[in-house]
Amino acid sequence: MSLEEWKEENPSMRQDLQILYELVRKLRPEVILEVGTGHSTLAMLRAMEDMYGDFWRFLYSTDIDNDRVKLFLKKAKDAQLKHGKFYTQDSIKFLSEFEGIADLIFIDSSHEYTQTLSELEEASGKLAPNGYIILHDVTAIRDVRMAVGHFLTIHPDEFKYFVLKTECGLGVLQRK
Repeated sequence: MSLEEWKEENPSMRQDLQILYELVRKLRPEVILEVGTGHSTLAMLRAMEDMYGDFWRFLYSTDIDNDRVKLFLKKAKDAQLKHGKFYTQDSIKFLSEFEGIADLIFIDSSHEYTQTLSELEEASGKLAPNGYIILHDVTAIRDVRMAVGHFLTIHPDEFKYFVLKTECGLGVLQRK
């Protein structure tokens, strides 16, 4: 399937998927971590495939729902997207146990305040200098927005922050 077909499959995220695809192409990350496997996974993988071909760059994605992980793993394989590694694991454990650093971390999991704040803390410890954390649903879900605000008060000088106004809102944190 193509990016266009995935956007049709998930019409409430059309703009978000296109922007994620474009952001990955522009930022050119070598390693992406994602918590919350879904259509965003496919959009970012498609961008990596289009940029890197057979070069060894990876997106590591996790979700606590094993059926969801299996579904999107199959979709990635069907689309011949080779840059993804999929896990069924709690997001905090996934982030804390990941060895290495990531250029981009995408958070779209529980949308609960405490969980999102914990994910931001763990993600910031795995983020490369000048790296990006992107959160989905910052304008649509109050708890996500509140967690980002709290995180920024704890780390006032570490990140630049802006919001891309999409259907659900993409919050972008860039490490200074």
